[in-house]
Amino acid sequence: MLEGQLDLPDEGAATPSAGAVICHPHPQYGGEMTNNVVMAVSSSVVAYGLAALRFNFRGAGRSGGSYDNGIGEQDDALAALTALATGSVSDELPNEMRVALAGYSFGGGVALGAAGRAENLAALALISPAMGEGTPEAYAALTMPKLIATGEADNFATVERVRGLAGMLPGATEIYIAPQTDHFWWGEEMNLGRRVGEFLSSALGR
Repeated sequence: MLEGQLDLPDEGAATPSAGAVICHPHPQYGGEMTNNVVMAVSSSVVAYGLAALRFNFRGAGRSGGSYDNGIGEQDDALAALTALATGSVSDELPNEMRVALAGYSFGGGVALGAAGRAENLAALALISPAMGEGTPEAYAALTMPKLIATGEADNFATVERVRGLAGMLPGATEIYIAPQTDHFWWGEEMNLGRRVGEFLSSALGR
């Protein structure tokens, strides 16, 4: 069983017909769904009238199971997408939702892997993603709108690596580079959240 939190627009707002699942950073280094970047993206998504589903990967927080090297975590992300897409995560949602997937750091790598296995994914947003040795063939299914964000001073998801990843993805990929920002996005959460929220809102038809 996975622990999750569904964030919705304020009471009185229209019921969302679309939303995003947001994946957190590495659980073995303290990453959970309350991470500063995850929270900022969730807040922005909700401000655009969308639903945001944050959750803890297996073994993180109160989620059952144990860390699975990013493999089982892809299944966790897909399960969260299904729960949001079918509205089964809450009685307040319709039973058919347009959905997007976002992830930060380790969660970005998980989202990148899971996106190719997801059905009817409307958009993909990767924030300072952990990247393996991918190939254009491995990413061939990722034809949905895509955004990759990183910081100019990120020593992990470097600008060069992000541009290299974008070059392997099919179709156009938006790239957002935050000046004077490292991997942790301290002080830049609001700007990042706004950029990701704007992208997801547009891709989801809001």
